[in-house]
Amino acid sequence: MKKISVIIPTHNRLDILKKTLDAYNRQTLKKDCFQVIIVDDGSTDGTFDFLKTVQKTLQYKIKFFYQKNSGPNAAREKGIEESDYPLVLITGDDMIPTETLLEEHIKYHEKYSDINYSVLGFIDWHPAIKLDSFKKYITEVSGDQFGFNFIDNLQLVPYQFFYTSNISLKKIFIEKLPYIFDKDFIYPAYDDIELGLRLTEIGLKIVYNKSAIVYHYHNITIESFSQRAYNSGKMCWIFSNKQPSDTTTKHMLIQSINNYKLHTNKHYSKSIYNCAKEINKIRSDIFKPIQIDNKNIQKKIQYYQHTIFKNFIANRFALGLFEAINQESKYKRNINLAVFPESESNSSIHSYSSMRRIFFPCSLLNILNNVNIFFPNEINKTFDTKHKIVIATKSKRRR
Repeated sequence: MKKISVIIPTHNRLDILKKTLDAYNRQTLKKDCFQVIIVDDGSTDGTFDFLKTVQKTLQYKIKFFYQKNSGPNAAREKGIEESDYPLVLITGDDMIPTETLLEEHIKYHEKYSDINYSVLGFIDWHPAIKLDSFKKYITEVSGDQFGFNFIDNLQLVPYQFFYTSNISLKKIFIEKLPYIFDKDFIYPAYDDIELGLRLTEIGLKIVYNKSAIVYHYHNITIESFSQRAYNSGKMCWIFSNKQPSDTTTKHMLIQSINNYKLHTNKHYSKSIYNCAKEINKIRSDIFKPIQIDNKNIQKKIQYYQHTIFKNFIANRFALGLFEAINQESKYKRNINLAVFPESESNSSIHSYSSMRRIFFPCSLLNILNNVNIFFPNEINKTFDTKHKIVIATKSKRRR
């Protein structure tokens, strides 16, 4: 049977880490077939002192290391380097494993034995976490947290599902890269997708095993997710410049910049934030005491919740994106913007009104230096002219 190393970065989450390590005691996989590697990323809550003493209470092998606070990616990379076994499972300190987690990962690796195959497991809320409508929305509707609902019954999934909360790989395949995690991603967003994309370019296949389950022991709130969405916007700008061909990211940039004036309106931003907090209090069961049985009302309330949450997250994401664009960085000089009218019939240079909402925010964002402006008749016919703005590739510039 194959052996597996579990890689866990941690930072100031000692109480949850204790639960996670204890859960690995109950694995159905033989204890000599796995090891757990903890990299303490500069914790100040006594984590490293605890790790020095915890070995006596664990039934499996453990290795632990301390580093100055450098972020989870540096910690993951250190853990992978120090791993002893041919398989590595990348997970988190707040991801509590079910008893068969490691057995399920190994079972799939034995089934898909080629070195380029990885295994994605399922992530669910821990039973101790009280669910509200917002938590359900980000996991079950929008996929902003984890998009398992979009997998359906597909066994092979694309790189966008490279979740470093529950994914295992052959170590020899990861070592093909000149580096594993890109340190330019200073927040935990788009970093795992970026790695997944680079691995896909050299042949990575991701197989989904919904029976390899971890429980997410993390109480996400609207307040904490607001900061996460803001940081995601910043990291999206880095990702879009490193991987300009990624169409999903490109569409997000289009949507955010086209609505620049709305997203940066302080009144709108504050209002939608407050509205999201209030609407989160509405649940279907509050209607039972007053005996409202009309299903249409329930659907309208649910639709209202989803609309508010969607726009709230989009707003925070956009604000982070705009700030990243405005920051001086090595990526700024790589910006090459292309602006298009809505259709071929409206492709005249005089169609300013249809493009005003592009020129206006771009000028405020200070990204009009060295910008190329194109029109549909100058672009190859495969381009979708419905898009108002894209990161441009080579093309003739209109004078």
